Amino acid sequence: MKDRKNSSLLRRLEKFQRLFFVALLSVLAVGAFAQSKTVSGTVLDKTGESVIGASVVVKGTTNGTITDFDGKFTLTNVPESGTIEISFVGYKTVNVAVKGQSTIKVILEEDTETLEEVVVVGYGVQKKVM
Repeated sequence: MKDRKNSSLLRRLEKFQRLFFVALLSVLAVGAFAQSKTVSGTVLDKTGESVIGASVVVKGTTNGTITDFDGKFTLTNVPESGTIEISFVGYKTVNVAVKGQSTIKVILEEDTETLEEVVVVGYGVQKKVM
């Protein structure tokens, strides 16, 4: 009777062990296919001038950076099927699909509607020095 219980228990344990290894390999395979990459690029305006401080974000995440003095950026952990969103005050936001690219050049267009909404207000009094 004890031998039957032990052999039955061993068979169940072997089945559980196989199931565990299949599940583990499945998780590892999915992780291997969902690889991320590093994407770098340059953000320019219509005249070819670099846009300093433009926001560059992987859409739908908090993974982002800003462009440097030359308008260049580097983003890590970008999904192969991800979309990069580039925005800057006074320019239209641009979305670029990564699609396997590792280098991206973006040209931003001015958003004249947004610029017309800006109002500058100043307060203060200063006496003229003679």
